[in-house]
Amino acid sequence: MKGIRGGVLVFGLVALLVLTALGSAPGAQKFGLSDIPPIKNKRPIHVAVHAGPHVALSKPFIEKFSKHTGVEVTTEDMIMTVIYPKINADLLSGTGAYDVTVVEASTTNEWAPHLWSLHELAEKYDPGGVKAFDEDMKGQHPVMLRCASGL
Repeated sequence: MKGIRGGVLVFGLVALLVLTALGSAPGAQKFGLSDIPPIKNKRPIHVAVHAGPHVALSKPFIEKFSKHTGVEVTTEDMIMTVIYPKINADLLSGTGAYDVTVVEASTTNEWAPHLWSLHELAEKYDPGGVKAFDEDMKGQHPVMLRCASGL
């Protein structure tokens, strides 16, 4: 996220990695860990996530990212009624408490100025560029893609 301390690109890279992995056609070239450029700044990344069973699905991706890059990633699991006001206060005040956070469809209208464009990140980091990213995302609903991106 743009307004949060230092992890602006990492959120986009992780989101791009997960979305591409979930949306890719079989046999298509996928954005993966090997596509993440070396990271010189090894400062730990703190991630705010929604608590619940789906967190268990994302933690292996986070661990793989951490192992590949050498960047320690910690998570803070919170329910929506707790995470929303904490993130909102962080964005508005610029405290930098979180480097990365989940983006909920119900909050992205007000958070849009703080989000990176997925197309901008795909252009810079996806091996096939925006065209390949769009092809990979064909199975995703356009509204959900918009909610995950500061278009």
